[in-house]
Amino acid sequence: IELDTGKIYDYSFDMKPILSDGFVSIETEPKGASVYLGSKYLGDTPLENIPVPSGVNRIRIIKEDHVDYFE
Repeated sequence: IELDTGKIYDYSFDMKPILSDGFVSIETEPKGASVYLGSKYLGDTPLENIPVPSGVNRIRIIKEDHVDYFE
């Protein structure tokens, strides 16, 4: 912005918040369950401090011969 001496300038800006990632840690018993965030595979449990985007997310935890878990 270039300003001239003696002049008054008014500016207005619409500020938007920065949405930062959160983190999730997941443990299961028994260990070794597959964890998905939406359709993205995150890994097998136990998981620690996995970055997760802010907002509404769906986590699915599955393991063969066990009931699937959705949150």
